[in-house]
Amino acid sequence: MRWLFTATTVFGLVALSVGNAIACTCLERAPCQAYGDASAVFVGTVIDSRIITIKQGNFESSSRSVRLSVDSSFRGVRGSEVEVTTAMGGGDCGFNFVPTQRYLVYASGYEGKLSTSICSRTRSISRAAEDLSYLRGLATAKPGATISGKVVQNRRNKSGGYYNLPVTGIKVTIEGPTKRGIKTDLKGQFRVSGLPAGPYVVKVSVPGSKVTGVPEQKVKVTDRGCAVVEFWLDPTGELISVLNFARGPTRQSEP
Repeated sequence: MRWLFTATTVFGLVALSVGNAIACTCLERAPCQAYGDASAVFVGTVIDSRIITIKQGNFESSSRSVRLSVDSSFRGVRGSEVEVTTAMGGGDCGFNFVPTQRYLVYASGYEGKLSTSICSRTRSISRAAEDLSYLRGLATAKPGATISGKVVQNRRNKSGGYYNLPVTGIKVTIEGPTKRGIKTDLKGQFRVSGLPAGPYVVKVSVPGSKVTGVPEQKVKVTDRGCAVVEFWLDPTGELISVLNFARGPTRQSEP
């Protein structure tokens, strides 16, 4: 699975990025998406932090190795301590761990090692109430996957820029192990729950408009999983892109 983020440079192997990356911009995701993408999810307290050198062929870069005591584990972590790697920060998506502080950590695995970033939804425990509520409810969550998203249109404002206007009444078809049809609501949003796990194709139909971009998106969801897709229309009504895709366990009771 993959972190959902965009950056001006490639963020190789999540936390094993080049230290002098210019910038990092992340797309916000719900806890169910972040959990599904992560190899490990746990609450831990920082014990120590040190700078290490990462070698990839002839290339070397600096990263930070953080050791945490494990207070509670939701996925992928056994034992009382765990080591997580992150980039150095300052534009390369590295997460700034503070010694003795507690964090909810979403980590990605690679060759037996864990890494994290500011794009993984890792956060201090004081900002993790929504995540913890979701994670603690997984054991009693109802079965079935959820696919949701929205359709918006770029509209020009008085100053010459653009804003996003929700598009209502757009037909959305979801095809896979089962087939469902739905229309976007007044907020341009759609949501279908209780789907069997598996691969799906999400399609949109724009009445009276020529589709010039990507009118469909392939997603894959697991049981109690979720996928989110966004379709954007240009000012003429033409479909120009599918913005993002993510998946992860979710509960049907989520709004």
